[in-house]
Amino acid sequence: MIGDRRGDIGFMEAMVSAVSVCIVLTCFVAFFAYSMADDRVDFPDFDWNAVSSVSLDGGEYSDEGVGPSVAGQISRNGWNGVVLTCSGNGTGQPSAVWSFGSPEGDVSSSRILRSVPSDDGRMVPTVFEVTVWY
Repeated sequence: MIGDRRGDIGFMEAMVSAVSVCIVLTCFVAFFAYSMADDRVDFPDFDWNAVSSVSLDGGEYSDEGVGPSVAGQISRNGWNGVVLTCSGNGTGQPSAVWSFGSPEGDVSSSRILRSVPSDDGRMVPTVFEVTVWY
């Protein structure tokens, strides 16, 4: 780019310079993001449909369908163990804990918020947390 006698470049040259810098930075960020995503380890993906049968009866969480669903996920995915907790009392302390298998190996956990039907007709917001050993 050639400047005039005052050393200024024109509008077109300034726009080309700005666009070229933006393109180079975009390429750098794209390659950086790809390199970070490429080294990612696949963690176990828990199927949250296992907690769809949980209900609140008399202030206590019932687990009529949780056991078979989680046991099927353990055998299907080859996990060592699963601990599933739910908390809906607002204190953050677990209201119910279900444990399956043995807690050995690498661990992964995740959390989800679901509404649980109560026997009095209310829908109670409940935090479910799962810990998977694989």
